[in-house]
Amino acid sequence: MPRGKEISKENTAAGVIQYTLSSWRHFAKLISRDLGEYTGYTWRGHADPNWGLESSFDRMMIKIGRKPNKNTANRLLDRFKKASRGRRGPNPKEIVDVNEWWSLGQHYGLPTPLLDWTASPYVALYYAMKPESKARSRMVYGLHMDSIDNIRKEHAKGIENNLDPNPEWYSPETDENPRLVNQAGHFLRMPVGVEMEDWVKKHFEDSNQGILLKVKVPSKDREACLASLNRMNINQLTLFPDLHGSATHAIDEISLKRYAMAD
Repeated sequence: MPRGKEISKENTAAGVIQYTLSSWRHFAKLISRDLGEYTGYTWRGHADPNWGLESSFDRMMIKIGRKPNKNTANRLLDRFKKASRGRRGPNPKEIVDVNEWWSLGQHYGLPTPLLDWTASPYVALYYAMKPESKARSRMVYGLHMDSIDNIRKEHAKGIENNLDPNPEWYSPETDENPRLVNQAGHFLRMPVGVEMEDWVKKHFEDSNQGILLKVKVPSKDREACLASLNRMNINQLTLFPDLHGSATHAIDEISLKRYAMAD
């Protein structure tokens, strides 16, 4: 178990465990030593610990002062489908799965019910540290995949029985999102209007297990953290295999201290 001031641990709620680091430099120690036996987790990074685990669709609706609802989400997706006709290149693969449409839309900036996660905690740390932010700390989340899936299976007939719908894991099958492959990514489709941490607290109120892990990392020495991740080959160039990634990586090599490995 973590000891001392470098890493502190707190059970903040049923099913939720938070680790607070005194420096980003202790992140590897937490992952390899204290969480070494924690298998089956997927990861996500936020540049501000106050941001909730809510979908971009929910955030959009809240921002414009409207309550998130399924009817609006369905209308948004229908309009995206119609607007995308003739714009997916020659002979595009037919898409029949609604989650496939959502994942394609998210790749191009459409607000969706999907939360993207990565198999790598270090990629999640990169996403937490990369954006400029006035927040004094960042947050990396770890979510136990099987525990979430087991609830969905138990409530497989939830909609028929008027139970709340549950989050569902989804990995796109089309090849129109090469970034997702490079980021070792997959999606969790959220019920509209549901925040993930609240959902975990509700469904695991009697659990003392870490279904949702929260790792709070100080923003201090952010550039040194990004430089270290760059040496691990985690950067804009590898995570975004396109010209956008090339451009932003070039900017980082010029603007971030000790970032460039070689000219």
